[in-house]
Amino acid sequence: MRDAQTAIGIADAVVAGRRQRVRTLPDGRFSIVAAGCDTLHVRRLGYRGASHVLLAEGPVVIAMQRAAVPLPAVEARAAAGSQGRTVVTGDAAEARILGGSSAGDLAATLPFVGVRMVSGRTALSVRGSRPEQVLVTLDGIPLNDPATGTADLADIPLAALGGVSVAFGTSGAVHGSGATGGVMALHSGTGTIVAGQVGAYGNRAVEGAWTNAGAAGRIRIGGAFATGDDDFSFRNVAAAAPADTVERRRNNDFQRASGFLTAAASRWQLLVLHGETERGLVGPMNVRAFDGDRGRTARSVARVATTAGPVDLHASARHVAARYDGGAGAHPAFRVRARSLGVAAAMPVAWLALESGASIDRVDGSTLARSSRSAAFAGAHAVRDLGRLRASGALRLDVVERSMGRLSPSLVVERPGAVTLAARVGQGFRVPTFYDIYFASPQRITVQPLVPERVALDAEVRASADAGCGGVCSVQAAVSLFERRTHDAIVWFPGNVGWSPQNVPEERARGGEVQVAMRRPGVTAKAWGGSYHTMLWDGFLEMRTPYVPYWAGGGVINSDGEHLSTRIQVTYTGRRPFVTGPAIAELELPQVTVVALGIQRHQATERGLLTITLSVDDLLDVRPEFVRRYPTAGRRWTAGLSLSPRRP
Repeated sequence: MRDAQTAIGIADAVVAGRRQRVRTLPDGRFSIVAAGCDTLHVRRLGYRGASHVLLAEGPVVIAMQRAAVPLPAVEARAAAGSQGRTVVTGDAAEARILGGSSAGDLAATLPFVGVRMVSGRTALSVRGSRPEQVLVTLDGIPLNDPATGTADLADIPLAALGGVSVAFGTSGAVHGSGATGGVMALHSGTGTIVAGQVGAYGNRAVEGAWTNAGAAGRIRIGGAFATGDDDFSFRNVAAAAPADTVERRRNNDFQRASGFLTAAASRWQLLVLHGETERGLVGPMNVRAFDGDRGRTARSVARVATTAGPVDLHASARHVAARYDGGAGAHPAFRVRARSLGVAAAMPVAWLALESGASIDRVDGSTLARSSRSAAFAGAHAVRDLGRLRASGALRLDVVERSMGRLSPSLVVERPGAVTLAARVGQGFRVPTFYDIYFASPQRITVQPLVPERVALDAEVRASADAGCGGVCSVQAAVSLFERRTHDAIVWFPGNVGWSPQNVPEERARGGEVQVAMRRPGVTAKAWGGSYHTMLWDGFLEMRTPYVPYWAGGGVINSDGEHLSTRIQVTYTGRRPFVTGPAIAELELPQVTVVALGIQRHQATERGLLTITLSVDDLLDVRPEFVRRYPTAGRRWTAGLSLSPRRP
């Protein structure tokens, strides 16, 4: 069973025949006893019901259409497109073989996704976007903090996840405010596992999840704990001494604990996740003022979904509490809390899918006055076959308190074939976060109020093709060109006192991406590359967007055998500016190539499948700087042990 948009396997779908009723596995596979000409009926919350007639023996692939993007019919096919949008996917196992333990590690395995890790926090960028322009969701729940607008993936344990998909480009017509650069959709896991790992610089982690599945539904409960010192040595190139000095990183430790619960049946779903993190807020090299600063974050999310006839109903709640302690008093302590509630309903009407909902965000803190903001939306989606063409369109109206109503349209036209051609255009917006509003021009005589940034144009043309290798392997290739123009972009600049946000008249991002993948039994190889040109225009000068590389790419080779699995990944990041300014070499970070290697040994036992993992990150010890003057550990090792049920 596969998602017709992303081709990801669908877990917990109910497949019913004349003789048997079964539920799909985490990867979407199922086995059912049926005879020729039997009809299989499939149902899954969030998808349109499907029926398939068995005309011959052998494997059956059923592509299910999401309820929010209906098609006139459901057909069985071996692969599915992404309806004109570039989508990359990843699996939690791909991060675990490289020693990963969080959603940030999973994101780092994806093509075209830029991941910056600073002081234990993770920031994302896709196609030249800033972190607050990427919407992150977990089973449909937005994880972006209403106060800052960003989502810290380091706080989401890998044990809670099954996979991830990233859709590039503005998705305002589907997700509303905040999805101006792209959407990263995390999916809950469904398997049973117990795992532990140790690594360099005092890193240790344990995680576990237990799953109980039956005809009535599936329940999964688990937790994770991770800690580390990260007191690596580094060369201080910013020291005031005549020569560089070798020092040890201080106050770089962390401790994370989390628990989660998921449950699913044919007509309802439940997700609860809670996590707490404490970390040292280490500063840049040669700055000791932060050596005593500590940060504590507690995050809770909950979501329940059900069906009432043709209507899907969703309700969600989020709570984020952060506390900053300034150590010996060098920096003032503060706290902040953010809470969100949301409800939504979706239903198909003929060839349309209608959706509406409302939400409220509340924030308060020691340096922030208590504030709240409510919002409501209504949208419609449709997909139609027009001869050889397939067209999909969406339109969404968002009304946000203290902001004007925003209309976000999108249109995709696709021509399937041996070479599939597609074109997409869309618009979106992002309202100022509570931090943006509070810090807007505090050092100016006349405060300049912020207005929502608007994506006036997000356009993409794409071509993709699949080819076989005489039945031995398959090759897929895709190339895309894109451009995004944002008006009144909300960008933070240094001022007389500190940093503050302001609206920049225009932000432009354009570029091209190419990806090639080859698959044969037991082996997968991928290579990708992209060119990016991003500029900010403040009315007088054009400036490069910080930390967006001019060129980026990589490659990965996976080998998966019965007893041995290996993964080697190469990531190339070209030169990139580290400040908002002119494109000159003195204001750029150097290009870097990072290599990661992971090896797993599988051994079947009476209790399940025992897996031993050995991995090395930054194999060549290049020690890249994700953010200027924030050193990284360089080459580091991880060893892990896990036990899970035997592979089906």
